[in-house]
Amino acid sequence: MLHLRDDDATDELVKVTGVFKNLPQNAHLKFDVLFSYNSLYTRGNWAIRRYKEGWRRKDMYTFIQLRPGTDPEKIAAGFPAIVDKYKPELKNSQQKEVLGLQSIQDIHLNSDLAEEAESNGNGTIVFFIGLIGVFVLVIAWINYINLSTARALTRAKEVGVRKVIGAFRHQLVSQFLTEAFLINILALAIAYGLVIVSLQYFNTISGLSLDKSYLYQPWFLVLIIMLWIVGSLLSGFYPAWVLSSFKPIAVLKGKLQTSAGESWVRKGLVVFQFAISAILIITVMVVYKQMQLVQAKNLGYNKDNIIHFANEGNIGANQQTFITELKRIPGVVNATNMEGDMLGNHSGGGGINWPGKTERIEFAGLYVDFVLREIIGPVLRNE
Repeated sequence: MLHLRDDDATDELVKVTGVFKNLPQNAHLKFDVLFSYNSLYTRGNWAIRRYKEGWRRKDMYTFIQLRPGTDPEKIAAGFPAIVDKYKPELKNSQQKEVLGLQSIQDIHLNSDLAEEAESNGNGTIVFFIGLIGVFVLVIAWINYINLSTARALTRAKEVGVRKVIGAFRHQLVSQFLTEAFLINILALAIAYGLVIVSLQYFNTISGLSLDKSYLYQPWFLVLIIMLWIVGSLLSGFYPAWVLSSFKPIAVLKGKLQTSAGESWVRKGLVVFQFAISAILIITVMVVYKQMQLVQAKNLGYNKDNIIHFANEGNIGANQQTFITELKRIPGVVNATNMEGDMLGNHSGGGGINWPGKTERIEFAGLYVDFVLREIIGPVLRNE
């Protein structure tokens, strides 16, 4: 049994019924303690109305588990009838409640809704980072193709001698493809090892928390194998075809000549490689300039020497007294309070409508004290 004290400084005796292990870093919902709704309902009618009967709480999330094969669109089609049944007064006041479904797998990277459980990622950024990785791989494969075909003259006599003693073309193709598979798997093994060794240092520099366990997941290992097979075929087939096409008599007489088509292919690959490199360099420069703009952008207020912290314990019930004491501290110029913070992390909201308006306009509200109004006012008026 433990004593729990909430924001209203109310003590309550609770029973611990279980302990869970640490949540993984990629968990959508992160929490320290889980409480049942029944424990909230014991705190009075206000809590019951807020959590059990209220429809407009933004701090509540509803999760629905569908049976396999169920069409989410058909489920969502029944939501308007539910709203009409339990909120009939909305039509009389010309208001509207809209409910919708969202796949839990789409929330972190693709959700643009406010008041998510945590800050979302950006699916577009992840896509472009993956695209850059593909471009780098393509450049590496093109390098291998160009180097292999450039070494054709040095291996021409080898091919001529093998053909003279009876080697067939498919045997030569198999040999050169095998070489491509071996080189690709060696490069892949080195890259895989470097990622494992440097991941911790990368997390320290970037501030991320990438987990090594993902590198050992079955789906990731299958992806690596598929990448090895596809990369080996793409980078090895053309050099193998070119090398195995040499005529033994011309090779042994030193009269080897490459066709115009082969020359155009090599030139085209080089141009394509440099084009991708130029695009990547330009993209990096654009992103760098954007980040410089973000860091130097005028936010409308001077963020230096401003300290923000949450009101905890008895501070919330005695805010004015607390602020008065803060102002008495030497070095403090002024103090004020607000709901949330100046970056927009708050949960206040409201709405407006007027006669003849068919839908209620919802907006997010930010509740601030007098001192903060004097700061934000000129910013909102673009003065």
